[in-house]
Amino acid sequence: MQGLRLFTMEEIIWDDDKQYKWVKLGTLATRGSDTYKIPAFSDVALHMCITFLSDAPNCRAIYSLKGIGEPPLALAASVRFAHQQACMSCRQQQSFVENFIVHSPATIKHVRMACTEEFTERASFAQV
Repeated sequence: MQGLRLFTMEEIIWDDDKQYKWVKLGTLATRGSDTYKIPAFSDVALHMCITFLSDAPNCRAIYSLKGIGEPPLALAASVRFAHQQACMSCRQQQSFVENFIVHSPATIKHVRMACTEEFTERASFAQV
């Protein structure tokens, strides 16, 4: 779950247009606990399938240890790409064929605006 939050929730917002009155212009607006959304149990899928390699010995590793490094981060990228594929499918249903970008983190706002339908056409965001 470590990387899941990084690719879907942790948006860094700079206050360049004085959107937040309590933040000095040009500084990071999401730097404190008051602007950070703590992930809850409801933010994670109820059913998430993962598999581990069985019978994959590593004779050269210390005590047959397998490298663990940052796999949660790499695996969480699949969630971000799944969001992009869902947006692509939605856009094809709406007959939009031009290229699009879903920025990371793929927050609800970014995914919704990338889907492009009659309601999102009315909205205008500088950077989605």
